[in-house]
Amino acid sequence: MKSVVSPVQKSRPPAARRRVAGSAAREQPIPRDRGSLRLAHQHILAQIAAGELPSGTALSELPLAAQLGISRTPVREAIGQLVAEGILQKTSRGVMVAEPTRRDIVELYELREALEVFAIGKIAARGLDSHELEQLELLVTQVREAAEDLKCSGRPVLKGEALQRFLTADLRFHMRLIQAGGNERMLKVLDSTNLLLRIFTLRREHHTLKLLQEGKLGKYVRERNAGNILLANIESVAAIEALDDILAVPDLDGVLIGPHDLSCSLGIPEEYGDPLFENAVAEIISKARAKNVGVGVHNLPTIEQEIRWKKAGLNLVLHLSDVTLVRTGLSRNLQTLRQATGEVTDGELATVITI
Repeated sequence: MKSVVSPVQKSRPPAARRRVAGSAAREQPIPRDRGSLRLAHQHILAQIAAGELPSGTALSELPLAAQLGISRTPVREAIGQLVAEGILQKTSRGVMVAEPTRRDIVELYELREALEVFAIGKIAARGLDSHELEQLELLVTQVREAAEDLKCSGRPVLKGEALQRFLTADLRFHMRLIQAGGNERMLKVLDSTNLLLRIFTLRREHHTLKLLQEGKLGKYVRERNAGNILLANIESVAAIEALDDILAVPDLDGVLIGPHDLSCSLGIPEEYGDPLFENAVAEIISKARAKNVGVGVHNLPTIEQEIRWKKAGLNLVLHLSDVTLVRTGLSRNLQTLRQATGEVTDGELATVITI
């Protein structure tokens, strides 16, 4: 008798093989569409930055996917990333653009202050190149243009597209400052774009012309600084080597030589008559005056050097410190008193007073 094999039975693998194959299929990860994920992530961030998704706005996967022409999966993953980053938050009503608490705002601005102070410190030490300076000046111009546009429009506050242009320029200016600090690791660790985005997309409703222009605070700062001067200390060989860059700092009024520290840096501590020290001071005076920058010396060692350097161009004279003046005056008065009472003769010196 011939055996008959059913075609269905012939095509089916054994049960054990079917279970293994099915298990492998379930464990195989679905390939992620990185391009669509990045697109969805950037799109949501851009809408938040533009004010189209203000704090408290609910997000839905389906409309976002339809806007971008992609499936819901990368949108869902992008939303999950933004929740982890703190840009979005999960609530009982679904996922919404995060509404920062007062503590959030304080902490964000404290972090912003730390970042910008650090960056400005590094910028002050090395200076800005022409490209960086040009970019910052361009952004400042855009902010000023926003103020001028508001003035011409007659509107009380910035709104809509004009507000977004201002916020974009403002955000980019502060990002440029941090980037100019040159610490790439800090930028990567803090993910500055998202961090600053949270800071700068906090609800803003009062960008009036007065605020955008000067306002009371700006006027106060300007008037308070009217009589102040900006001085840079030159107290080391490194500072002399960087003197050309220091003298190029905008709004620098003068440089101040620290003789003690400079002599130590030169390897001749307190040997103020040494030609090496004299030549270093002469170089600083010459370069500063050539740039029309003031130059002075803190606590000149002798009156003779003070006269000589002043003739060479020194125009910021710090004639002794308060402590030195008190000590010198007391010593002189006590010397006169002791001579008058016969405690010391004219040729003897009174004990020097140390304060």
